Amino acid sequence: MAENSFLPSHAALVRGVLLPNIAILDPLVWLAETGMAVMLMLGVAVRLAGLGGILFTLNLWVGLYHNSVEWPWNYLFLIMVHAFFAMDHAGRSLGLDALLTRAGWPALRTLPARAWRVASRAVGLRPAVPSPSAAGPAQPGAASRTTSTWLLTGLGAAAEMG
Repeated sequence: MAENSFLPSHAALVRGVLLPNIAILDPLVWLAETGMAVMLMLGVAVRLAGLGGILFTLNLWVGLYHNSVEWPWNYLFLIMVHAFFAMDHAGRSLGLDALLTRAGWPALRTLPARAWRVASRAVGLRPAVPSPSAAGPAQPGAASRTTSTWLLTGLGAAAEMG
């Protein structure tokens, strides 16, 4: 991964930190990936799993960008899929998140959304938007269209810059 990275700082991180500690990190990476897969399949903490998937896939994209047998755009597609999981309410209709919120865990309704808003604004992915109450009554399906439109326009802007 260090020899194929397009960022020198990422290559230095891989050589200096990750490779010397591979015996410790290897099982942790396996547990994290398996945990994210289980969370996505069961529909529990889907937004957290989506954010974790974005970070893991971003690391692969940066590290394998110049590899001759890898097509780097596959990783951008995976990042988009994880971003949809992180932004939308996946798991709230058929997943365990739906059962937990119906059972009286109201923090599950607001905590992931607040964490996603803070994280996405902190990295500059999402501008500050007015609250839904200030924008008027929401139309059915408007959140999905807004999220999808935001992601596609954001990726288009990123492609123009890079």
